[in-house]
Amino acid sequence: MFGYVRPLRGELKVRTLEQFQADYCGLCRSLGKRFGFAARFTVSYDLLLLYLILSGMEPEAQRTRCRCPARPWRCRACAPESDAMTFTAAANVIFTYEKLSDALHDERGFRKLAAGLGKVLLRGAKRKADRIAPELAEKTAEQMNRIWELEQSRDPVMDRHADAFAQMLCACSDYFREPSLQRPAKELLLHVGRYLYLVDALEDLKKDAAKGRFNPLLYRFDVRNGMLSPEDLAYLKQSIFQSLNRAEAALDLLPLKGSDELLHNIICLGLPAVLQSVADGSFRSSVMKMRRTQ
Repeated sequence: MFGYVRPLRGELKVRTLEQFQADYCGLCRSLGKRFGFAARFTVSYDLLLLYLILSGMEPEAQRTRCRCPARPWRCRACAPESDAMTFTAAANVIFTYEKLSDALHDERGFRKLAAGLGKVLLRGAKRKADRIAPELAEKTAEQMNRIWELEQSRDPVMDRHADAFAQMLCACSDYFREPSLQRPAKELLLHVGRYLYLVDALEDLKKDAAKGRFNPLLYRFDVRNGMLSPEDLAYLKQSIFQSLNRAEAALDLLPLKGSDELLHNIICLGLPAVLQSVADGSFRSSVMKMRRTQ
């Protein structure tokens, strides 16, 4: 996915940070175990948020130990297999496959070739994921078609594009059967999805403007040299912060147990920090710095 959903690590207790890392490793292991080794390369922080929501109503599970394929000399704590983990891994494959389809549609040259190769490698994993989460697969395909139609028509209303993407993540709330859980989970995922789409559009704006690719911000604002004016940037950030406020309000309605502190850190601190770093152009360099220290 995008990699924008991250906690503000400096504000986490050591125990909570260890939980976050164990959940990430557990998702990676589940992807490999259920969908093949190639699926491990699709592991995403964005979908880890989904796992924290789906598993958050349950007591924290006992962690196991696993060896990391990227660093086989290290043994890491791992979240165990569960229904929530299996569903999250399936969603991770489905969303990644659709993102590759979108890249195949939009990109050229090497990126287009890489997207096509990625789809070939994930074809078997996608069939398995469709069997695990058939309703999610169907709704995701429908919204991707809606996104392509909006792009073809050059629709200037950015919220229509953001909503089409957000509805894909929102569909994951069908995991819950109880309305009292489904409604706030749906609201939370809807606004996180809107956040993801608009932050990604903001980060890609300069590149999309230079290459003549579709970006909803190009049709909503007066973009010059691939950049928004200070006034337009402030307006966009305020709109995204409103979604984060609504996501926080929905989060407070969920009866969370083990992941409460981590989810509040991500929604209230991590996502605003990522938005600010994307806005000032420092996000990717900060990610690379963080990877070197891990």
